[in-house]
Amino acid sequence: MRAFLGEDETAVDFNSVNEQVSPRQVADDAQGIFVCGRQHSGNTMLTTLLGEVDGVVAMAKSEEVFLECRSKVDRMPDAVARAQWMGKHLYLHQPEIEERIASDLKAWAAEHRGADALAVFQKAGALIVAALGKQMWARKATSYIFHAEEILREMPNVRLIYLVRNPFDLSASVKRRRPRGEHVVGSALSWRRGVETAMRCQSRYPDRVHILRYENLVTEPERQVRRLCKFLGKRYDDALLEVPLVNTSDRVYEVIEGAKGMDRSRMYLYMARLTPAEIVATQMLCPAGMLQEWCPELPHRTQRYSLLTYVKAWLLIAVGMIRYPMTAAVHARRYRFGVFAYMALRIKAALAWGSRGSANAFGPTLRPTLAGLVAVVMGVILALSAMSGVSPRWF
Repeated sequence: MRAFLGEDETAVDFNSVNEQVSPRQVADDAQGIFVCGRQHSGNTMLTTLLGEVDGVVAMAKSEEVFLECRSKVDRMPDAVARAQWMGKHLYLHQPEIEERIASDLKAWAAEHRGADALAVFQKAGALIVAALGKQMWARKATSYIFHAEEILREMPNVRLIYLVRNPFDLSASVKRRRPRGEHVVGSALSWRRGVETAMRCQSRYPDRVHILRYENLVTEPERQVRRLCKFLGKRYDDALLEVPLVNTSDRVYEVIEGAKGMDRSRMYLYMARLTPAEIVATQMLCPAGMLQEWCPELPHRTQRYSLLTYVKAWLLIAVGMIRYPMTAAVHARRYRFGVFAYMALRIKAALAWGSRGSANAFGPTLRPTLAGLVAVVMGVILALSAMSGVSPRWF
């Protein structure tokens, strides 16, 4: 069976009729890129830039959710049902083309009813690049670093780009978008776990994993974009440096009219947006060696903080350890992810299982958490003493 997509009648060869089809059977049809830095790391900017690279079609306006929903999609009756779900998550924002691709995907699935969710996802990617005359797709997916080993093992046609931004600015951006939400513990723990995972995967798959510092990208864009193009096997062009600027932290996807190029003005905004206690709490939750390796120029390192600031930081951590999983659960329910699988990944990140260079896997999180619980007890004692009019001498 052959399907013709678009006016230029680009042909797509479907696999022969077969009830069981492996994702590897369709993997060679199209190469793929996942941009999977943590939230507010510049993923939209980088994915938009990739869309300007010759031969790449980028879905920069939406967040990829397939792997978060994979178990749910696999429980659907057959490949046709999976294809219908996938047809609603193409993220091209080109309705006519999406409709044609969804139709062809459904037709392919009807001939391969045993195809699992991953095989359907792979075929959708192949149809997208064929329909647009490209060779490679690029999708942003902030949570996919937690699926990195699964991706690299099961999707041989996919590469990962991990964008590292300092955790203090990540926390400040989350705070700006959701002022009342938990932004310290979640940002710090997921940053640490993400960097650990990216480094481990890069050591195992050096040709398929590329780690890029946000701060380097905006301060030395030509050098970093050249390295990125070399990693992808694509030709560098100076025009890539004129990437349109997109959403700030308090907006959803939006191109800033008339603004192009790398914007270094968003570096180290946390100094004005985070309280001293939030800065100290983030510092406590991130391994010192990792911060030194990936964020050597942090401006707050020259400052000294009071004992009261540390007490407040412990309180933030103690409360955040409760709010963080609650926030993740609400997020999973809101976007209809598999709640249990989603929460398992977040709990694993929070407990820092397998932390690099740590004999005690729980150490980096457990120590500040216990300190935070002690701070809670101290806070209760202070509250009771204030109510009784007695001030303890030890404070």
